[in-house]
Amino acid sequence: MRGVGVMLLLVACGRSDDLAPRVRAMLAEGELRAAEALLEGREDVDALRGHLLFAQAKQAGRQAEDAGSEPFALDFAVRLAERAGVAWQSEAVSGDEVSRRNAERAWLLADDLRRKRDAAQRERKKTGDPEFNPKPLPDDPDPKPEDAEPPEAPKIRALSADEVRQLADRLAQKERRKMELRQKERVESEQERDW
Repeated sequence: MRGVGVMLLLVACGRSDDLAPRVRAMLAEGELRAAEALLEGREDVDALRGHLLFAQAKQAGRQAEDAGSEPFALDFAVRLAERAGVAWQSEAVSGDEVSRRNAERAWLLADDLRRKRDAAQRERKKTGDPEFNPKPLPDDPDPKPEDAEPPEAPKIRALSADEVRQLADRLAQKERRKMELRQKERVESEQERDW
């Protein structure tokens, strides 16, 4: 039974020697998600991952150039192209000349996308796209000149003995009312409720 599971796994994933043609065929047909799923979790497929990231960067760049695209779309395309360059560069270290040229292509694409991004940002600033320009706050209805003096602090004076006595009486009266209300609430809560 275990052999059947291994056979099914090999059929589902494919042999590693035919992985590259399958991934390239998927990329040629524009099936980027299927190619990504096929490469997911695999080790030592930097060159194929570079091809996938390069195709994703080109697709993201085309989508970012469409009217009404989000401003961060070109940033995303630049990052994908840079990741493709890094993936191919790691293969080029082993002396693979094709991966070196591919890495150069990825870096050129990243530079081109950066230039497009910068031009789009300059154009947005020039045209004053209302979506990206916050509305100014309303003017202060009562503007105060900068040279105006700050408001005068209230005068503090000492209370007379009579005023202190009146204040103490008023506070004592409020305290009595508060205690009476609490006592009344306690009595009401102690009564049996029929609900």
